[in-house]
Amino acid sequence: MRQSFEGYAISGLNLRNLYTYYTNDPYSGDLCTDCVGYCKFLIDPYFKKQDLYDCSFFWRRRWVNKVEAKELLP
Repeated sequence: MRQSFEGYAISGLNLRNLYTYYTNDPYSGDLCTDCVGYCKFLIDPYFKKQDLYDCSFFWRRRWVNKVEAKELLP
């Protein structure tokens, strides 16, 4: 949580991602959160509501190194 606040104070926008982690509990999973930094997503520049209700699109991206890229695109 602190990491999100610090990133928000610097860049102006950070997001929290809520996801289900199935490694320890394969049936119902554990709820976990993750900080999504400002350089890891693209968002509709015309949204006005804080809950992103009027947001038209949201793209999340992740940088990969050469080895990961070769595995993804053989």
